[in-house]
Amino acid sequence: MAIRNALRSTALAPILVAARRMWPGVAIFLATIGLTLLFWALLPASLSGDDGSDYSAFYAPVARNLVAGHGLQLPDGSAATRYPPGYPLLLAGGFALAAVLHLPEAAVQAALVLLCLGAAATLLWSVARSVWGSRLAAGVALIWATYPFMLWLTKQPSSEVPFVAFFYAGLALAWHALRAGRRTALALGAAGALLGVAMLIRPLAVGVGLLVAGLILVGWRPTPPRIRLGMALAVLLGNLLVVGPWEVWLIGQTGGLPLLSTGGVASMRDGLTFAVNAKGYRQAVAVPPDVLALMATVRSRSDDLNSVGRLAGFLAQTATAQPATVARLFAIKAARSWYATDSARSERLILGVQLLYLVPIVGAGLAIRRRGPPQARRLLNAVILLAGYFWLMTILALSVLRYMVPAMGLLLLLLPAVLPLRLLPARAPASDGRP
Repeated sequence: MAIRNALRSTALAPILVAARRMWPGVAIFLATIGLTLLFWALLPASLSGDDGSDYSAFYAPVARNLVAGHGLQLPDGSAATRYPPGYPLLLAGGFALAAVLHLPEAAVQAALVLLCLGAAATLLWSVARSVWGSRLAAGVALIWATYPFMLWLTKQPSSEVPFVAFFYAGLALAWHALRAGRRTALALGAAGALLGVAMLIRPLAVGVGLLVAGLILVGWRPTPPRIRLGMALAVLLGNLLVVGPWEVWLIGQTGGLPLLSTGGVASMRDGLTFAVNAKGYRQAVAVPPDVLALMATVRSRSDDLNSVGRLAGFLAQTATAQPATVARLFAIKAARSWYATDSARSERLILGVQLLYLVPIVGAGLAIRRRGPPQARRLLNAVILLAGYFWLMTILALSVLRYMVPAMGLLLLLLPAVLPLRLLPARAPASDGRP
């Protein structure tokens, strides 16, 4: 005890305090990596293959061209505009590192997945701790680390895991800066930049920067409007500095005005034809006959419906003539967003597992509305808006659970509210300027 008191009274005291605050986050990080490694070890070999073709058809070839100094292009020499450059750039760095260290590319890819997933869990923990305290936050992080559909995405190279890490990093930095009263342009600009990196990894996040800026403008009261405007602009500026150069290059390559990538229309068409477009691996999906006929029409006109404007115009015209059919189509897509897979396999099982998470989450949200402290209500509002954004974007694209996984991590932040009041902190941890 005497030694401990002596250490606390010396110049080492700040270091000891910092270490004490850091170790739970380090433990969460390492536990997440360990749980992921355990999942990989237990996963049968028959299930460990790559379920998609984007990696081999686009991401890896573009990354290898980057390493070779050929720029953002496909093997045939055409510009790589189907997806944004964030994930190929990360892969290129990994491939270059693997070559220097004489390691297999697969080992570097696995390390990237582990680092990103560990970081994502730690970031969720840091946000949850600011509302529920460290112990309950650890529970949130561990639930996320064992969430089966996040773990499933780690079994193969994919852009989802790096996206989640950068997306949560931007949100967590913005949350902590705002909560602690740090109204500096630097912190919020950095948050916007991190969100911009996430946008360059997954184009589904195209509107996230605007949404976060809007949350600050509308929801961060009682901060004066002028200050809120400045904070929102800082987020947008950081966002624009990261995304802007790519968007300028993309416009120059295409001659049009695509947002982040040229793949949006194809994804939207796929989402409108999933029941009639087997792709050689999809199982049959039962939909009402009128919806099936509408999907067949969209597929037959794929060459004509080759822009967002034309697709939206066709749907508007169809909704005028067949409102019930279009309503049924989008109701199906809205529901499938929470459990569907691209292959349409095991969807009933996935729905059952999802309900084990979604029912308590809904209960937690209702509990926060009834009796939650102001900080928890603020978190609830932000989570609802962000999850709603991902739900809307998933409905507009191919409606599969994979696109909703980042939102599921945010929804898990609400879970402690289902506990009895005696187990919750009497008040939110104080805003002391620390994350």
